[in-house]
Amino acid sequence: MKQTTITRIKICNAALFFISWMAIIASLSSWPPQAGIYWMFLLILILSVFLYIYLQEFLLEMINRSSGLFRRNVFVFVFIGVSISLLSAVVLINIGPEVVPFDILVWVGFLFLLALMNGMIFYIFNKIIVYRFSKRQNGPAK
Repeated sequence: MKQTTITRIKICNAALFFISWMAIIASLSSWPPQAGIYWMFLLILILSVFLYIYLQEFLLEMINRSSGLFRRNVFVFVFIGVSISLLSAVVLINIGPEVVPFDILVWVGFLFLLALMNGMIFYIFNKIIVYRFSKRQNGPAK
């Protein structure tokens, strides 16, 4: 697969990730938005940049059909999701004492499941994209 094709896939992924999560957060926030939503937008922008960087190695491994790629990919997404949830939990604890451990556990569990789902969707989406682009570049089977 050509490098220009890989770059287009990376841009498509990062843009779709950014736009879809921005739409989800914007639709769930109150209007006018609170100051915290701007931090969420910044976090999603940073995650989109990380995703763009991660895709270079990920796509090459997917093209070369590396074994264990699905597990590694889901692990990366879950690790980042849990890390962000724990970081935000530390911030919440420092804001006020009314945050109870159960709330933090629910928050970490929710983001764990969200990251797990996001990692699986990401893998399936890219599997389809790589298949379609490689099929298009190789031409129809004879």
